[in-house]
Amino acid sequence: MSDKLVFDLAQEVEGSPSVFIRKDWLNILDNQNQNYNNNQSIVDTSQLSNSNKYMSYRESYFLIPMTLTLQQTTADAGFAPATTTADYAVGLKNWFGQIIHSFTLDYNGTTIVQQTPYVNMWNSFKLMTSLSYSDITTQGATIGFFPDDSQTWTWTPTPAVAGGTFTLDSRAVFGQGICNNTDVVSAVGAKNISSQFNQFTSGAGNIGYLKRNSWINYDACGLGLDSALAFDATTYPTAYSELLTSAECSLLWKSHIFNKVNAAAGIKGTLQIGVTATVYLKHIHSFFNMCPLLKGVFMKMTMNLNNTSTSFSCGWNAAGTVPFIAATSVGNPLGGINPSMISSIAPIAIRDLIVSSSSATHSTGASAGVIPAFTITGSGAAGALALGDEALATVAVVGPPATGPLPAGGLGVGITGALSAGQGVSLSGPLTSASTIISYKSGATSLLPAAAANAARSYRYNVSVGARCLDAQITGAGENPMSKSIYLYIPSYTFNPVFEQAYLSSPVKQIKYTDIYQYQVLNVGAGAQFNNLLTNGIANVKSVLILPFYSSAGAPVTADYNTSVVGVSLAPSSGFLSGVPVFQSPFDPVGTGPTSPLCLIKNFNIQVSGQNAIYNMEKYPFEQFNNQLYGQNAVNGGLTDGITSGLIDRQAFDMEYSYYYVNVERMLPVEMSVPKSIQILGTNSSTRPLDLYCFVEYGVEISIDALTGARV
Repeated sequence: MSDKLVFDLAQEVEGSPSVFIRKDWLNILDNQNQNYNNNQSIVDTSQLSNSNKYMSYRESYFLIPMTLTLQQTTADAGFAPATTTADYAVGLKNWFGQIIHSFTLDYNGTTIVQQTPYVNMWNSFKLMTSLSYSDITTQGATIGFFPDDSQTWTWTPTPAVAGGTFTLDSRAVFGQGICNNTDVVSAVGAKNISSQFNQFTSGAGNIGYLKRNSWINYDACGLGLDSALAFDATTYPTAYSELLTSAECSLLWKSHIFNKVNAAAGIKGTLQIGVTATVYLKHIHSFFNMCPLLKGVFMKMTMNLNNTSTSFSCGWNAAGTVPFIAATSVGNPLGGINPSMISSIAPIAIRDLIVSSSSATHSTGASAGVIPAFTITGSGAAGALALGDEALATVAVVGPPATGPLPAGGLGVGITGALSAGQGVSLSGPLTSASTIISYKSGATSLLPAAAANAARSYRYNVSVGARCLDAQITGAGENPMSKSIYLYIPSYTFNPVFEQAYLSSPVKQIKYTDIYQYQVLNVGAGAQFNNLLTNGIANVKSVLILPFYSSAGAPVTADYNTSVVGVSLAPSSGFLSGVPVFQSPFDPVGTGPTSPLCLIKNFNIQVSGQNAIYNMEKYPFEQFNNQLYGQNAVNGGLTDGITSGLIDRQAFDMEYSYYYVNVERMLPVEMSVPKSIQILGTNSSTRPLDLYCFVEYGVEISIDALTGARV
């Protein structure tokens, strides 16, 4: 094969001919005049329709400015983001397109893409099954896309309630219900598999969330060298502002932290991040991916936006011993996905030292003439680690000495705070400066007040499109100094006349694309069967997708976290707020790629006009993954080893990406125009009641004159 390629390359005498003589990128503003209070943006292409150039909508994208605002809701000393970093306290879920709840397209006055809610769920599925890891490398930071780890989630169920008060445990540091919001990935985060049952990498840090945060939270005050790794970093700081200031980031429209205000008397502590998000039209709807070069086209695009606010509190229980972070309300006017994420207040303890009893465990690694390399203290006698101690480790670098060279044994590391059974730090010292072991904390730890009985601090986190925070409950916030409106960027081409003549030899172009309908089957009981008719008739059906989420139905549990955070109503099935769908949780990325975890279905089938789409009922998860899901939307359908795409493997399917997808487009041409009913059948294998969000994809065809843009 390689010899043939060498021979073919040797015979090439010239490059490809020039098809176009010019390519220009144009941009137009939306029609909102910087006002997104109505949660909508409308963009029309009237400015482009008379340009006498060919437009490539396949390459086009929206530039969407977003303002992320985190504010302490009380004006008192406490939240101090300008002093103590909160750069990683909040972020966004996977893909910037989550801000779009629904999308409508009018072509020359006729609607050709209908408004469908939760379109971002369908688009997330398409991206997860079509992109490759190389795409993440080249496009991830541009479109805000890095998948959430399917094994790092934790489960914080609704705790027992006695007299209105929760019995909190260490899981409360992650949030409520399913949480995958720890944005620190331990460098030595391996589980000790010899001493505990398999927990995969639960709580060890979600690499997807960490990467997405790092793409948007450039902080000019950040140091270019970790002070924990350089003993003179405090004396000789290296701030990024010495290279690129915040003011210059604003002029460059580079996503960054643009406002940090410490709380004080009469002043609310505030952190704000400005994001310039790129969302490609081809990722919003398949029409644009199939659209040829067109001239003289008038399109009107309407986006409904997921501007969302979340209220939450951090604090300590009545004894001042167990910390927690808890959402108290979520507000999304459209009822769509909450695009925001709030980090946990959990630590990432480096594991290996096992606390198997409440007996004293202590090691210093001291030797003659060397600073003791380790100090680990707990709540037991003489600072011993006790069995009930929680992982709230802090780190202090001991040394170097005031004068003289660095000791041969290296810098000492003091780790204070304790570790729960099965957690700990590796003790193999003395350490050198190059092998310092550090225990990290997750991004929202700085939001937690000092440990004290019933201590609490409340916050509100808002994600808004545009330059201003649109939440009236957040006051005194700054204005995003970057873009204030949504832009449509589109490339225009001028043909080489020879190739234009060839292109227009058949001027009528047929565009075949797909659209979707969305349906819901709610509160399917644990272990219950379901048999539901989604629709009586849709023509040219292509596929059916089912996304299972934990249900928020059921009698709520109303309880108090402490004397300040009271009356929080939780759903016993989902662990999150009662009556609030799990995809609005700021702790769980569900709906933006992941489903709820371990939501497996057995005896599954789809019936099209009463006929089974799957020959035999699917009894096992591997049948769904191997026979139906694998290769869908992938390069070559996943049939060519070494040349494929898609980001979901079998374990991810089982753990948190339980897509139940069936291709039903195989039919005779005469059948395509016949409306057919769609029915779903199966049994919920989960111990939780499920809400099934169902999408039915169907084919659409239109014909367009490429020269005039008119529909034919």
